[in-house]
Formats: sequence, C-alpha cells, structure tokens
Amino acid sequence: MRNIAVVVLGDVGRSPRMQYHTASLASLPDTSVSLIGYAGERCIDAVERSPSVRQFLLGSPFARLPRALFLLWAPLKVLHQVLQLLWTLLVVIPQPSAILVQNPPR
Repeated sequence: MRNIAVVVLGDVGRSPRMQYHTASLASLPDTSVSLIGYAGERCIDAVERSPSVRQFLLGSPFARLPRALFLLWAPLKVLHQVLQLLWTLLVVIPQPSAILVQNPPR
C-alpha cells in the first residue's frame, strides 16, 4: 500500500481544490492519503467519509496575537510552523511515497 501526503499550508477546509485532489487520490486502489493542514472549516463529505483519508490538523497558537506585535512574533510563528510540519511528515504519518503541496496565495 502506498501513502500519499497532501499538505495544505493553510486552512484545509478553505482549499476545495486540494480536498478534491485528496478525494481523487484516495479513490485509487491500495492508496491511503494523509491530509495535513491547519484546522478551521470542515472538509467536503468525500474527504470526511473516506476510509482511505486520515486528517492531521495542525494548530496555530499565534492566530490571536495583536497585529501591532507582528514583527516580534512572526519569526516564532514561522519556526513553529516548520517544526510542526517536519514533525508530522517525519514522525507522525507513515512514510509517504509522494507529497503534494499547496501554499496559500498570499
């Protein structure tokens, strides 16, 4: 069985294209999909109900900090995101045979 990691560098629920990719990949025979991204909106039913998809939702502890302090906490936020993503990819999920990544359009 092959495992494919789908990484969304944003709210998974607000990325319908990556959800459709995930559902499509999960429908392949002998394939499991690890969907990795930030918690927020719910995913489409095809992703939520698929037995071949496991969601790994990351937290964002810096989401509610004041914008005035952005220059102070931005480097910490980036470091936290990198470490959280590395931990998930290297330790938490099964070793992927492929990784599909989408970054936010900002």
